[in-house]
Amino acid sequence: MKKYIFYILILGLSSCVVSKKKYDQLSTAKRGVDAKLAEQIATNKENQETINSLNKKVETTTSDFNKLKNEMAENNAAKDDRIAELNSRLANLNADASDLNTKMDKVKFQQSFLERENKENESIISGLKAKIKTLNNSISELNKEKNDANTNAAWAKKEMKTKLAKKEQELAIKQKEIDALNAKITEN
Repeated sequence: MKKYIFYILILGLSSCVVSKKKYDQLSTAKRGVDAKLAEQIATNKENQETINSLNKKVETTTSDFNKLKNEMAENNAAKDDRIAELNSRLANLNADASDLNTKMDKVKFQQSFLERENKENESIISGLKAKIKTLNNSISELNKEKNDANTNAAWAKKEMKTKLAKKEQELAIKQKEIDALNAKITEN
């Protein structure tokens, strides 16, 4: 709009002598241009208000969008942290489960080894029990033989004591006879 006025002024100034008719035309044209200019200014003002209103809405919407985007980013970051934490815990649980499986395999192996060893020991124990039974039977027989031998020895001892006592009596009698004979010899 300002260009129109500027062109009009240039045209108006370019010819110093202006006729009344031309002056009226230019004046009418200027008023028309001024009216259009006022109308354009009013329209521009309305448009500027609309633009300002829309800019405020855009700013509000952008602010809301940025807030929402930040909240979502925070939520996503929190979720990512939670997922990372859960993945870490899952990895730890998997490692623990693997360790437990390994330990369980070792325990199963040890259990089977101990069961075999237990069977072998039970076999050895039953063999030893049989030997103990045999030895106990042998001990019983030997004790019986010992008791019989002790009984026989006691009877033999008693018999020997009796014989010894008898022999001592006989010896005492013989000693008396020898003493008597010695006394007779010494008297003679």
